[in-house]
Order: sequence, then structure tokens, then C-alpha cells
Amino acid sequence: MGVQCMNLKKMIIIVATILCGCTLFQAKKNSLLTESEISILDKTTNALDYGYGYDREIELDYIYSHSFSEQGYDQKEEAFAKIVNKINPNIIAIFHEKIYRIYAMTDYKMNKYKNDAKWKYHIFIKNELFPPLDKYLSLLQKYISKRDSTFVEDFNYKRKLIDKDVERFYTEQEEVVDTF
Repeated sequence: MGVQCMNLKKMIIIVATILCGCTLFQAKKNSLLTESEISILDKTTNALDYGYGYDREIELDYIYSHSFSEQGYDQKEEAFAKIVNKINPNIIAIFHEKIYRIYAMTDYKMNKYKNDAKWKYHIFIKNELFPPLDKYLSLLQKYISKRDSTFVEDFNYKRKLIDKDVERFYTEQEEVVDTF
């Protein structure tokens, strides 16, 4: 009976550890976008046969394309434009700023990995993550600017602020804080 009790206690401890571990160490999910913005991202990426996700290893949100994403691209872009045009101009502008922030973060990390000679990560971002994100952002800007003549001018100002904010964010993360 003592051995069975000991095994039961071990099983309880193992199960409790696994459950706590799963609860405490969940994978980080996209923290920049609200649920409604994720819905916009889902609809617009689906229209292009793209997808989106989060890479825990490099801590980046990303948009990706498939090998078939370019097939029938004109129709896909048209579907994308219809979705963007249906969204309230203020909401799509805020969404665009967040997508640009993801772009700026991706660009920052890509260049940081290059400067640090972490080629595996640099090449992965440069070849796999950056091109579809860049294309998606360009399309978003194209269709927002067609609706709003002040968009480009307003965004040029905001872009500089976002770029500075992203640089400040990563610089603060990289600083070693001595608490002793």
C-alpha cells in the first residue's frame, strides 16, 4: 500500500506541475492587436491567401505567404481592397499603424541580427518574414491612401514616431540593469 500511495503522490505532483507549467508558461500571442484588429488581419490575410502568427523564438508577430499566394493575385488584391474599403477610416488607420509597428519591429530585429552576426535569424527574417509583411503593408497603404488624401502626410509624421518608439523599446530591452 505504501508503494501505491507513493506512486499516486508522484503522479499528482507530476500532473500538478504540468498543469501549472502550461498555465504559467503559455506561449505569448500577438499583444499589439485587439480582437477586432485580429479579425481585420484575419479577413485581409485570407483574401490574399496569406496567414499570420507569432514566433516565440525571435519574439515577432509576422505575416506569411504560401507558395500558391501569387496565383490569381489580381482577384485576391481586389478582394483585399473591398475588405479594406468597408472598414471605418479611423479604425483602418489605427490598424495600419499597428501593422507598421510590426513592420518596424521586424526591420529592427532583422538589422540587429545582421549587426550581431546572427545569420540564421537575419536570413530567416529577411527571406521569409519580411517580404510578405512588406507586400501586405504596401497594399494596405495603397488602399487607405486611395480613400484618404491626407493619409500619406499624416502617416509620414506617425511613422517617425513609431520608428523612434520601436528603437527605444528594443534599446531598453537590451540594456542590462544592475540591481545590486
